Amino acid sequence: MRILINLLFFWFCPPSVRFIDHANPSHHMDSFNSFDSYLLRKLYVKTARNGDPLAEAERRIDWEAFRPIIKPMYANDTPRGGRPNTDEVLMVKLLVLQQWYVLSDPELERQVLNRINFQHFLGFPGDAPDYSTVWQFRERLAETGTDRLV
Repeated sequence: MRILINLLFFWFCPPSVRFIDHANPSHHMDSFNSFDSYLLRKLYVKTARNGDPLAEAERRIDWEAFRPIIKPMYANDTPRGGRPNTDEVLMVKLLVLQQWYVLSDPELERQVLNRINFQHFLGFPGDAPDYSTVWQFRERLAETGTDRLV
């Protein structure tokens, strides 16, 4: 069924909607297939017409500046390897959303799943971290003293 939907999408949608520029790291929705990204993009455009303060924050804050501060917290960049980390910038953005909207960890998880402007702000992650991952990240920030730098 998904193959059929994607074929229909490919045939009936203009190329500007079909293809994602993977060379541009700031482009949203890299983790979605083109049909999903088209639908989310279309929904977000309708939502953003009423104003999206998160889009303004996205433009004004250099989120990449947080990456080198957070990266040293993780020790699985060794030959032994380990499970890949959740993107550092995504985790910082989650904590920012939590503070700005005064959300508990479980409520943050619910809101990220339900609010298109939150998803857009986070870059439409395919699988947003659950509330325990957010809690563990916040704890790790405190344990390493990195919270004072962020």
